[in-house]
Amino acid sequence: MPELETPAKAIEAPNDGSLASPRVTILSLPDELISEIFRQVHAMYMHKKRNMPPTSYLCINKRLTTLAQPIWLSVLCAPQDKTNAERFFLGLLCAHERLYFVRELEWTVSAGEAAYRKSLLGQLRNLDTLRLRQLDPQGLNVDWQLYAFVNRLTAVKSLILLAPNCRMSGWDRALARPKHLDFHVTDLLPGLFQQGYPSVCVHVDKDLSVPWLLLRPLQKLEIVFGATLTGVPHKFLNGLLVKKSSIDRCKKLARLCLTFCRPTDVLETWQSLRPFALDGALTLLELQLPLDFDLDALQLGIATLRHLTLSTERGRAAPLCIRGLVVGCLRLSRLTLIGFDWYEDATPDVPGSLPEEPSDYADCPNLHLCLCMLQDETDLLELRIRSSDEPDLTEYRWYRSDSDDQFSVAAFS
Repeated sequence: MPELETPAKAIEAPNDGSLASPRVTILSLPDELISEIFRQVHAMYMHKKRNMPPTSYLCINKRLTTLAQPIWLSVLCAPQDKTNAERFFLGLLCAHERLYFVRELEWTVSAGEAAYRKSLLGQLRNLDTLRLRQLDPQGLNVDWQLYAFVNRLTAVKSLILLAPNCRMSGWDRALARPKHLDFHVTDLLPGLFQQGYPSVCVHVDKDLSVPWLLLRPLQKLEIVFGATLTGVPHKFLNGLLVKKSSIDRCKKLARLCLTFCRPTDVLETWQSLRPFALDGALTLLELQLPLDFDLDALQLGIATLRHLTLSTERGRAAPLCIRGLVVGCLRLSRLTLIGFDWYEDATPDVPGSLPEEPSDYADCPNLHLCLCMLQDETDLLELRIRSSDEPDLTEYRWYRSDSDDQFSVAAFS
């Protein structure tokens, strides 16, 4: 039989004489699907903090390059060491016509930055997130030329000051009212930031008060309690509570995210912060719980809460405790559980295949009991479970449109 001529390389034709389907290659896929593949690869690199994926193989095909560049260049991280940083910025200089793809930039600023690096900032007209770190821990003076270029970044909404050694006085005022501030309590001097932010992330790696933080504009508050803390950070917590009890209330707070590293401090810390959850219009609560934390003693009881996310590492999946948390939040419609030990084998595994029939839960009675309780005894509309926060893992969702209905289940990745 003569060789088949098809758009793609053909698979060997079957013996009955019918034509075989062409072999599917990445170039045979539509642009939308190829772009989605690149986005998934890029998300995995971002999750593992490996900067952008390799680009050399993209040069072999103009179509792949055209599709991948907007995704690959969306997040850039300048190396901290001088040699690699120089190579990085020179590379940007050669690709200046593509800098409008950049949405997020991480930059370690040192004394005497080259003028061409500062001028590059002016070409990042679509920059949304700026992550700054200062190399000199004692460098309190602003590089005014760099400050002027930063001031041109009118699209920036998120300013993230990275540890260690970020003591840049006035950088928030260089930007046109960024909407998000991310900082460490040990890396800022009091009184530097006087404007309010709708969204704030505080890394508490030492027990210090933050008296300059304005609570009234807050819509989202994220607090990460570091592993270096040796106990409950009373100074930090008391400082927040004193401000809350004064005229600086947080009535707009709709999202609260807390990350804990020490299981012994979770309950006392949560009791101190619970008034923030009860005082505002809180609709979303995310708790990142430490290794092997037990849910038995955790009490929520937040009437306004709609979405609750609990993350842990091999935490015991106790159906009665989970039911109690849901019942205590009268308006809760979605519960997400991440990293729980459903099989009681010290692993955060979820079922390997989509469980649709009661018999599919035979080897995972904790999950089956939890579902039955939530379905029959609560008004919850959606339950999501997955084994970790990694972007490429399967998530199972049990959902219903009304609290009187039975749960349906689907898998997402």
